Amino acid sequence: MKKSLLLIVFLAAVSFASAQKTFTFGPKVGFNISDIGMKVDDEGSESSSDSDISGAKPTLVIGAFAEFRPVKVFGLSVDVLYSRQGMKDDISLSAGSFNMSAKNNIRLHYLNVPVMANIYIIGGLAFKAGIQPGFLLGAKSINDVSDDSGSQSTTTDLKKAGALKNVDVTIPVGLAYSFNFGLVLDARYNIPFNNIASSKFNDISEIGTTKVTNRVFTFTAGWRF
Repeated sequence: MKKSLLLIVFLAAVSFASAQKTFTFGPKVGFNISDIGMKVDDEGSESSSDSDISGAKPTLVIGAFAEFRPVKVFGLSVDVLYSRQGMKDDISLSAGSFNMSAKNNIRLHYLNVPVMANIYIIGGLAFKAGIQPGFLLGAKSINDVSDDSGSQSTTTDLKKAGALKNVDVTIPVGLAYSFNFGLVLDARYNIPFNNIASSKFNDISEIGTTKVTNRVFTFTAGWRF
C-alpha cells in the first residue's frame, strides 16, 4: 500500500514538472515604433497613391503572455497587451515674411491580443507569426497651428466621433529569444491587414482618404515563469 502511494506521488510530481516545462507565462513591457499609412485618392480620379501622414513615434506597450510548448521545436502563445500607437508630424512653411508651423499628434490606445505560432530554430531562438486583433480603447487627434497672427490648438475625439473602426487586425511576424534563466526578448512587425478608418473619417480629415492603416514595430522584454 505504501509503495503504491509513493508511486502515485512520484508520477504526479513528474506530471507536474512536465506541465511546468510545457506551459509558461509572465509579464512583458516594451515600446512601439508606430506610424500611420494612408492610401489617398488623387483629387477624385480613379487612381490613388500611397503616402505617410506621420512621423514615427515611440510609444508604450505593456501586458502579459502565456505559451504552450508541447514539443521542443514548436509552441503556441497568446499575449494581452495595452498598446499606445499613432503618429506625430511637424510641418513648417515660410513664404517671404509669413511663417507657419503645424504639429499633428494622433494618439491611439489599443488592447491587442496576438495569437502566435512559435517555431524554435535553435536553442531559445524562435520565429513567430500569427494574427492580432486589436480593440480600440481611445483615439484623439491633437492639432497645434502657429503663424504670425498667433496660435491655435484643437483636439478631436476620433473614437467618440466614430472616425475609426473598433477593431484592427494585423499579422505579427518576428523573432524572440528565451534565455534559460527566464528573460524573453521579442521583436516583431505588425503587418497591417485592414482599413481602420470608418466612412466618417473622410468627413473629419477632408483629404479623400480611402484607406488608413496602423504600422507598428514592437520590442518587448518579458519574464517567463
